[in-house]
Amino acid sequence: MITEHQAIQMLREAYENAPHGEKMLSIQLFGIRHADQLEGMNLSKLASDATGKELGVELNYGVKLSRHVVLKQP
Repeated sequence: MITEHQAIQMLREAYENAPHGEKMLSIQLFGIRHADQLEGMNLSKLASDATGKELGVELNYGVKLSRHVVLKQP
């Protein structure tokens, strides 16, 4: 299980390292990949702390999508 502080750091890194035009996608993918570990966390606060923007909706989309998608391995 990851802590909220770890989740913020990981999401910040994913957001900052996302290719141009894929920042929202990187947040959604983070939610998909870490949905189980994010359970019980305030997603709006986590996204805001990680990115400085109100992107909790994007993170929530990813968590909800995690129940319906399987990620392809590169």
